[in-house]
Amino acid sequence: MSKLEALQPYSTVRGVLPDCLVTVVNVQWFGSAALELTYKTPAGKVANELLYRHDEPRIEVVNIPHEVRKIFMCFFITNLFRVVDAAVQSGVDRED
Repeated sequence: MSKLEALQPYSTVRGVLPDCLVTVVNVQWFGSAALELTYKTPAGKVANELLYRHDEPRIEVVNIPHEVRKIFMCFFITNLFRVVDAAVQSGVDRED
């Protein structure tokens, strides 16, 4: 069991989905008792879920070894640059 406050970007979490670990992308709080969790599955799918205090018993932040975390971060940053580059190429960054 982990407190909702333990959910931070790049954390690995068990209990959001029944069959796999997810990686936290973003957390947006709504007061002190609820948050919107944006997470990424191992397959790369990004999804959102509202979590409340009563969900804390099923949520567990998992410690990942440093070397594995470094590999993930390299992968994440590389893909982030690809997404930003594609957005710039398509003109998404312009405000008209």
